[in-house]
Amino acid sequence: MATEKEGIEERLAALEREFIEREKELNCIYGISALVDQPGITLEEIIQGIVDLMPAAWQYPEIACARAILEEQEFKTENFRETPWKQTSDIMLHGERNGYLELYYLEEKPENDEGPFLKEERNLINNIAERLGKITERVQVVEALHIERDNLKNIFEAIEDGIYIVNQQYDIQYVNPMLIKDFGIYEGRKCYEYFHNRTEVCPWCMYPDVLAGKTVNSEWYSFKNQKTYDMIDTPLINADGSISKLKVFRDITERNRTKRELEERKQYLEALVESVPDAIVTLDTRNRIVEWNSAAEKMFKYTQKEAIGQDIDGLVTVPSIHEEASRLTQTAISEEGLPHTEGIRYRKDGSPVDVLIAGSNVMVEGELHGAVGIYTDTTELKRAQAALRKLAIRDPLVGCFNRRHFFSLAEKELARAARYKRQFSVIMLDIDHFKRVNDNYGHSVGDQFLVAIAGRIEGLLRSTDIFARYGGEEFVILLPEANASQARQAAEMIRENTAEPIRINELEIPSSISFGVSCRNIEDDITMDALLDRADQALYAAKRGGRNRVMVWPISENQ
Repeated sequence: MATEKEGIEERLAALEREFIEREKELNCIYGISALVDQPGITLEEIIQGIVDLMPAAWQYPEIACARAILEEQEFKTENFRETPWKQTSDIMLHGERNGYLELYYLEEKPENDEGPFLKEERNLINNIAERLGKITERVQVVEALHIERDNLKNIFEAIEDGIYIVNQQYDIQYVNPMLIKDFGIYEGRKCYEYFHNRTEVCPWCMYPDVLAGKTVNSEWYSFKNQKTYDMIDTPLINADGSISKLKVFRDITERNRTKRELEERKQYLEALVESVPDAIVTLDTRNRIVEWNSAAEKMFKYTQKEAIGQDIDGLVTVPSIHEEASRLTQTAISEEGLPHTEGIRYRKDGSPVDVLIAGSNVMVEGELHGAVGIYTDTTELKRAQAALRKLAIRDPLVGCFNRRHFFSLAEKELARAARYKRQFSVIMLDIDHFKRVNDNYGHSVGDQFLVAIAGRIEGLLRSTDIFARYGGEEFVILLPEANASQARQAAEMIRENTAEPIRINELEIPSSISFGVSCRNIEDDITMDALLDRADQALYAAKRGGRNRVMVWPISENQ
């Protein structure tokens, strides 16, 4: 169970780390796109903005710095410093190397796929360098547009987005190579025929809005090439004053796929959290519950609606342990996290539940967002452990101590008596003619007979006495602080009080016991085995003497 749980925790941690890294990469890419889309921004500002965005997308953003060299111009972060730990990628403009992009770590970090860097970070820096090259190309083309508007067609053909121009009669006037690549030759065709294989104007056409001077955004999925496009329709005023429609297609298939995968992964993680048998609770930085899975509802009896927004320690603890529970929660939120810790928490009805608690903080882009706690119900485990402990020291049939545990306790008593110069006695006792009980009535009745005898004996002993089953129908009693005379009296008392027949079902079975007593006197230097051997000799003397009697070592004829 522990291995399965640890496996689930490792997979959860790996998925969380991967999710965070992909989110940082996407934030960087989206940040670059947002930079490029800012009106009036210069190429130099874009490059500097990209350099400033890069460190946050790497695994250790707090010690990362970046630099770009492009056409002999340098752009760098404020904390830039060259170190041995770097990644670099060439910036290509029009197929030629015109600079390079660098990311440095200011401190040494553990080896990974490429030095201290992840393989995904290699892909990312290559992607950024490629984008930077393409952005530079695009910006240069746009700047050229302001200088020479007659080159509009060349500019359209240089960018990666699809572009077409259509007049008010829906005749296609121009399609750039990107769209030709996706949709084919356009000459002599209407836009609704070219893109949608229709014979009439599309009911959803944006042209009326464009004629009204509006710029319209929309999204379209093409069944023809199975791509998704983000589209912009904007008016284009011709030299004769007529209005054409300029439409820009941006392929967002990959972006949507990534977004969909992230959503699917999120749903998978949520399903995983719901499927595990342990209570999983997510907290914010103020100990308030943010997520509460169905196992938590089952364990603590609070619904998700009741739990969300509550202080976790105020919800599942009582005042006497609130301070300690709060300390553990803060440990989980801290950088160290909370290792497995046993504790008691309380259900809605006030009943306690034994739990094993583990916790870890939740960091997003280096910022603390709270913690996640896992509560495992150990109630049944503790019951099983208690039962095992009982089995380790108790006889499984009659319930008194077993022989092994007797010797453990007896050796301690022997050491105590030797140290403090005290005496104690042992009594060996054997049920007379027990074989006849088994032979005449069967072993099931014999077992019940043993249980009844042991129960009678145990009820006659002091709380300090040690009573154990020695083997078969033989038992042993250790009497602390008792001399031979006191032990003999105790044995006689037991013999007399166990002489009454044992009633089992409709049977009435005679009962008698033989006893052997030995004493460890103050001056004795004797082992426990030797003391038991003396008691055993006395027991067999009692058997030879006719049974149902008490004999004390040393054995004499006048006993």
